[in-house]
Amino acid sequence: LSPTDMPTQRPSRNPTQRPTPPPTQSPTLFPTQLPSPAPTVWIQHNKFNFYELQAKLEITSSFHVNISAASVQEDIIQSIALGLSIGREYVRLDTADTMTTVSGRRLQANTEALLLGFTVFTLNPEQRSFYVAQLEETATY
Repeated sequence: LSPTDMPTQRPSRNPTQRPTPPPTQSPTLFPTQLPSPAPTVWIQHNKFNFYELQAKLEITSSFHVNISAASVQEDIIQSIALGLSIGREYVRLDTADTMTTVSGRRLQANTEALLLGFTVFTLNPEQRSFYVAQLEETATY
């Protein structure tokens, strides 16, 4: 069936004839409670209040590793944070250097090395010492 130009029935009600009733009370001038703080508000403090730990990570591959995309950089930061069991907001990617190694005479095999410099922020010296020890003990994550 195709629609016709004229409906067969009238609308059941006209919304412009019966508006909704007005509110029974006026809104209060002040809320009774303060809003709850966001769970990460305390993390947004000045980074100078944190203890810094600089570290490097080397990724080797037989293919070129392109990290120019922001999503790839975010994935790298997330991977470092997961490897250290720390929140990603405590990791900052600082530098990225690439190096290509060519080996072999007849069959050349290229190896790409990506050297990433990053900073881990900790809240106190004890946490910093913990992560220094964790990074020194583990060569790869």
